[in-house]
Amino acid sequence: MLHELGVDQLMWQLRSHDQLYTWDRMHPGFLEHYYGPQWDQPCAVAEAIRQRWQNFTFSEAREEFSHRPNAREAEKIWQAFGIQNGAVFLSGRGESRSTLVVCTSTPDGSILQTHIALFVAAAWKLHQLLANHPDVIPISRSLIQLSPKQLEVLRVQIDNPELTLAEQAKVLNISRRMLEKRHNQIAAKFGVSSFTSAVMIAVKS
Repeated sequence: MLHELGVDQLMWQLRSHDQLYTWDRMHPGFLEHYYGPQWDQPCAVAEAIRQRWQNFTFSEAREEFSHRPNAREAEKIWQAFGIQNGAVFLSGRGESRSTLVVCTSTPDGSILQTHIALFVAAAWKLHQLLANHPDVIPISRSLIQLSPKQLEVLRVQIDNPELTLAEQAKVLNISRRMLEKRHNQIAAKFGVSSFTSAVMIAVKS
């Protein structure tokens, strides 16, 4: 039904204090490219969600927030994955609020606006079905703040703890000095004093 209305990709998310629970049908790589480098921070769509707009199209959010620094650059991430427009629908109450994001490959948002009632009903149904669904993936909000290169460093350490720093740097094709710099950056993003502490937090997430 949603596909017939022009929806090409979609994702559902439920936020908690330290986790972002996500179920998606987005093109592979979108979430990493969007959240890894923190493009959600300047993104007009994300800003409207943070301000708890109830039902809106991407075009409406961009019209309101496109003046924000790097907002136009954030739009390019959506476009790189074939997304020209979309709409967002919030469901739930209090702290248990979820977001349904539907995306279309055409810039025209009239279909999304015409069928608001249908999308609102779909958002509420997904909220009921997915809140405790095993296919929903919990992502540590700390990890979301890492860039793709920092995530790569973290994964090498977790997957290959037996490697020395020099060996890890060789796997990553960077210098040992650059590896140590990224270790410090990761520790800072986790709010801890050492990379080892950051790894322990990541493993538990």
